[in-house]
This record gives sequence, C-alpha cells and structure tokens, in this order.
Amino acid sequence: MRISRPQMYMQIAEIIARRSTCNRGNVGAIIIENKNIVSMGYNGPAAGEAHCGDQCDMTQGCTRSTHAEMNAISKAPPQRGSRDLYITLSPCLSCCKTLAFDHDIDQIFFKEEYRDISGLELVSEECIEVYQIIPNGIIFDWKNNVVVDSHTLYRT
Repeated sequence: MRISRPQMYMQIAEIIARRSTCNRGNVGAIIIENKNIVSMGYNGPAAGEAHCGDQCDMTQGCTRSTHAEMNAISKAPPQRGSRDLYITLSPCLSCCKTLAFDHDIDQIFFKEEYRDISGLELVSEECIEVYQIIPNGIIFDWKNNVVVDSHTLYRT
C-alpha cells in the first residue's frame, strides 16, 4: 500500500532521529519546500563537540544539545517557497518562538507531543498550521482536533 507524503516525510524524520546522541531522547526533523527535503537535523551537541554520553548531567536537563528543528533551520538554504517542518517530537516553547517569529514555516507536523504544549499554542496563534501524525497515517489538525485528509494539505 502506498503511503501518503506526510507519512513518508515523518518516517524520514524518524530515521534521522536515530543519528542523535542525546541520552534524554532522539528527535529528528526535516524541512520540506515544494515537496522536496531542503534540510534535516537531529538533536545533540554542536558539530565537532563530544557526543553526549557521560558528558550530560541528566538531573539538570540537557544544556549541551541543539534541538533538531534548530539544527535543520540552521542548515536550510535561502527560502524560495512555503516550508513545512516535520519533527518526531513537537517543538518546545523556545523553539516555537523562533519558528513563529524568525522563520517562514507554514505548517508543523509532529508525531509525539512534547510535555509542554504552550509552544504549539503560540505557533497556532501565529497562523502556523499544526498537525499531529499518528503511526497509522491519520492526521489531526492539532488546533481544531479534527481529522484532515492528507491530500488537502499539499499545494499543487
């Protein structure tokens, strides 16, 4: 059975997440522009720094890791069209502030909700559409809590 584009992109983000060295969790992100992947990222220390391992103090939370979506944005080429972000874990409040005010992301697709959803509330107020993709491919409009058809999400 053929999977939808959103399912395909999310599965790619899941594979990218497997590159993460963070002990707290593995998160992958891709940025799509005109139905093409233009950038990808995963969470972990900056390029060239030691992998997490014993370097992290798990009681204080991660202070060395760059979030997956910020890694993807930092590597993205100049924008030429509308962009969608696919990420395995919904962005935190800090990342959502950056996405809402500093970058032209039109849609965010995530698999699992982060423990604090205030960031999703912020971006949905800033006219960024937010969707959750569950493993069987069903897509929920996060703000309105309704199922959407994946074919209506993509511009021709």
